[in-house]
Amino acid sequence: MKLITKNTDYAITALCELAREPDQTTAVSKLARELKISHAFLRKLFQTLEKHGILTSRKGKGGGFALARPAAQIAVIEIMEIFQGPLEVGACFIRTKVCPHTRHCRLRGRLMTIERYLAAQLKALTIAALLD
Repeated sequence: MKLITKNTDYAITALCELAREPDQTTAVSKLARELKISHAFLRKLFQTLEKHGILTSRKGKGGGFALARPAAQIAVIEIMEIFQGPLEVGACFIRTKVCPHTRHCRLRGRLMTIERYLAAQLKALTIAALLD
């Protein structure tokens, strides 16, 4: 079971690099070289992040990407949800129509408690916090 996918991991790593110089626009090619990530892959991640309001872009000479808001306002869970969808630790393996016990399942109840705790921790964890 993976909690963080490759897309999320690379996106968070790249966002941390952008956060180190928040007033600068950084070219994808430069960042891809520094992070040893495929240029095309990083560009695709950045386009997705721009679409969701995490990054802004500028075209032309001196263009590139920059954070759309301060790193302290970008939560890790937000990046996870962009690339992975909602956090679901307690999602039942058996659909409700098939299993009549989903409402009273002891395991599901515990997993939902863990999910709420994990979600709260990931909401509190920001890109800025990862820089320290």
